[in-house]
Amino acid sequence: MFSNFKGLQGDSFYRCIKCSEAVKFLNGRFFCPSCQKDWGSNGRYPDFIDDDFYWGEIPRDYMKEVCEYAKKNGWIEALEKKIRKVNPNIYRYVMSCNRADWRVLLNLDENSVVLDLGAGWGTISSILSDFVGKVYALESIKERVDFIDIRKEQDNKNIYPVRADFNDPPFFNESFDLIVCNGVLEWVALNKFDGSPRKVQIDFLKRLYKLLKPKGTLYIGIENRFSYESFNGAIDHSGLPYTNLLPRFLADIVVRLNALVKLKTKNFFLSKRLG
Repeated sequence: MFSNFKGLQGDSFYRCIKCSEAVKFLNGRFFCPSCQKDWGSNGRYPDFIDDDFYWGEIPRDYMKEVCEYAKKNGWIEALEKKIRKVNPNIYRYVMSCNRADWRVLLNLDENSVVLDLGAGWGTISSILSDFVGKVYALESIKERVDFIDIRKEQDNKNIYPVRADFNDPPFFNESFDLIVCNGVLEWVALNKFDGSPRKVQIDFLKRLYKLLKPKGTLYIGIENRFSYESFNGAIDHSGLPYTNLLPRFLADIVVRLNALVKLKTKNFFLSKRLG
C-alpha cells in the first residue's frame, strides 16, 4: 500500500535544499524541476546528502551485512541473529515497544503528519505510524535509512524514509502536526563553528518551529544526565565515562586534557616510527 512512494507520482511535499522549490517524484526519480538537481533515483527514498559518511553503534560493513540479512530473512531475525549478541544494548533499544508511550499525551489521529528527526533504526517512526497518517523518518546515515526502508516495507508501514541533514530538513513551513526530536538536540552543534552551541541549538529549534503547523507539537527527548547507566560508567558523548556527571567547566577540562594526551601519544608514536 505504501510501497516505494507508488502513490506519490508528482508529489511536491519535499523542498529542494538547493533552490527551495518543490521536489517531484516521477518514474522512480526524485528531482527538482526548477534547478534540475537529482535527489535520488533508487525509487525508494530521496537522498539530500551528497557526502558519503558514516556513524553508528556498529561498523559500517557490519551494518551493511545486517541490512542484506534483513532483506532476505526479515528485519526482526536480522536483529536476533546479527545484533543481539554483538550489542545487546542496541538490540533492546531498537526492539523496545515503549519508546513512544508519550504519544498518549498528544492529540494525534489518522490525519496527522509526523516528522521523526534522527530516526535511527526506525523504532519510534514504526510505533507512531500505527496511530497517524504519515511518518517522515529523516536520518543522515545511509545504512540506517536502508534499514528503515526495509523495515517499513516488510511491515507495510506508512513511513516515508528520507536521507537528509536534520540541520536543513527538506520540507516546507507548516507541514507537520508533530516533530520528534529524540536524541538529536545535543548533536546539532557538533559540526557548526559559526556560533556558540546554545545559539546553534536555538536557531535549530526556530527552524523546527517554522515546520510545525499552527497547532503542531515539538517533542524533545534527551538522555538523563544523572541516569543509572551514567553512574555505572556508561560512555558519554564526550567519549569518556562520568563527564556528564561533572559540572560543565570540569567536564571541559577533562575532555581537553584527554584530547591533549591522545595528541601527545600520537605524536610520540609517529616520531618513534619516523625516527
